[in-house]
Amino acid sequence: MQDVRGPIDCHVSFDPVTRRQPTGIFSQQVSIGEVTVSSPVPGAKVGTVFGRRGKHWKTCKVIKDKKGAFVSGMHTGVDFPAKVGTKVVAARAGVTAHVAFGKAFGSHQLVVRCPDGTQDFYAHMSERVADGLKVKAGDRLGAVGKEGNITGPHLHFERHIKHATAWSCAIVTDPSPSIGSPTSLAKPAPKSASATQVLLSGLRFGNKQATAVRLLQSALNAHKLAGVPALPVSGNYLKDTDNAVRTCQQRHGFGNDAVGKSNVGPKQAAHLFGTKVTIVDDR
Repeated sequence: MQDVRGPIDCHVSFDPVTRRQPTGIFSQQVSIGEVTVSSPVPGAKVGTVFGRRGKHWKTCKVIKDKKGAFVSGMHTGVDFPAKVGTKVVAARAGVTAHVAFGKAFGSHQLVVRCPDGTQDFYAHMSERVADGLKVKAGDRLGAVGKEGNITGPHLHFERHIKHATAWSCAIVTDPSPSIGSPTSLAKPAPKSASATQVLLSGLRFGNKQATAVRLLQSALNAHKLAGVPALPVSGNYLKDTDNAVRTCQQRHGFGNDAVGKSNVGPKQAAHLFGTKVTIVDDR
């Protein structure tokens, strides 16, 4: 597979607010709503944060000079420097999958595909658990290593906006929500802004145990469609949810999907969710 990353992944300590070495150590699990999250390397300090720019990273939001020569790229995750063999654990619950996103990430790459349609990516490890393993936050996934293009042993951790089998800049997002700690250079969102994302790829018939579907079912119940019974907020997009989505489409002019093949488009999502969530069209 083509290597999509730059030649070196550095882990220089850098705090997102003070621009100094961070002093916080993230070792405990915390709860964000109904989701439990954990530091992927319990007890380790954050090194290089998400969004840092430099010549070491050759991809994502690349800057070139007037002559077209490369100047800098962006760090696409957050690094946790630690000794080789230090335990790596799941930041969030989900199902493990072995991936190969490029040799720069090493030979023991792993993602945890989470119920909300996103995934967490773990790189540079010296070992990894089996593919297809159901894990919860805090469960062991592997060990810190020094594989791939690095300057020292550390875990490189990323959050992706969808379950993906190929790496690209388009799927990378701020990993802070996955570990419950501020780990990016991004400015905090205004209090009025939505903190919840809904991926349209997850609002389709057949999707199960998904947070996005639970939000959809709650929105449909609040919509109170005449003749449509209240839906159980199960996270399973099956017959009853399919019927409610199709009824909403027909009554409001959002389309007319076939039975058992419905999905929510951007206009219907905006109608149902309003400004309560951020809608991401990743289909």
